[in-house]
Amino acid sequence: MFKEHINIIIVESSSLLCEKIVFELSANYQIKIIGKAKNYDGFLKITKESIPCVVLMDIDLEDGKGIELIKTIRTINKEIKIIIFTNLSGQSYRELSLEMGAHSFFDKSAGFEQIVNQLVEIQSHY
Repeated sequence: MFKEHINIIIVESSSLLCEKIVFELSANYQIKIIGKAKNYDGFLKITKESIPCVVLMDIDLEDGKGIELIKTIRTINKEIKIIIFTNLSGQSYRELSLEMGAHSFFDKSAGFEQIVNQLVEIQSHY
């Protein structure tokens, strides 16, 4: 289990999936979700109030700015861990996301357990 809370922002266009993620994380792990956004601008509004340890995000955002958001997060704070959880799972998206600064990249069809395992690993370094 986690030693202390990890502050997370979730960036996901689907409200239904976002709520599922919130439920899964909040129910089982010491995670503090400090914000939820559907797009680039929503993320920026949240970060005016608080900076996360982790951003769990889709790169297929409703405004089309998922890759741009990775670059922006890197300029805000290079220590933020970016976990990509997306249906855009082609090799080119994976390579680009990791090149832009994502910590890890997961296909949504592979399930949620990989995300949890990644968060456990991140927490062990705090």
